[in-house]
Amino acid sequence: MRDPMNNEPQEGRGVPTDSPSRWDPAKPVVPFDADRGHMLDYPGWRHEQSWRLLEPFDASMTVLNVERGRSAARFWLVDDGGFRYPMFLTDMLTLLLNYGVMAGGRTPRICWGATKRGANYGITPFHAA
Repeated sequence: MRDPMNNEPQEGRGVPTDSPSRWDPAKPVVPFDADRGHMLDYPGWRHEQSWRLLEPFDASMTVLNVERGRSAARFWLVDDGGFRYPMFLTDMLTLLLNYGVMAGGRTPRICWGATKRGANYGITPFHAA
């Protein structure tokens, strides 16, 4: 697994695109750290960023930590490639109730999608309609 704190430029997930004019759950465009490839929880004030279309993806994640921001509390998860993703507390409850988390904070391999609440972004267990 790649060191998630590595400062080398990385690609990460998602297809580069322009900043969205509005949120579209069918085509979720989310901010990523342009230098490291991590998904950002809030655009614009901490990192150089790039906007990417984040299609649903399958992955097993590991829970890193929990933090409280200016307007939202969130968990941080990391995938097998070392890329970090924010997750809202309500989405963590969905994860726990529907899929569970193994010892060590490891999730099963499931489908993840992007979500937005207010000005904040995160990932959530994805449920196809």
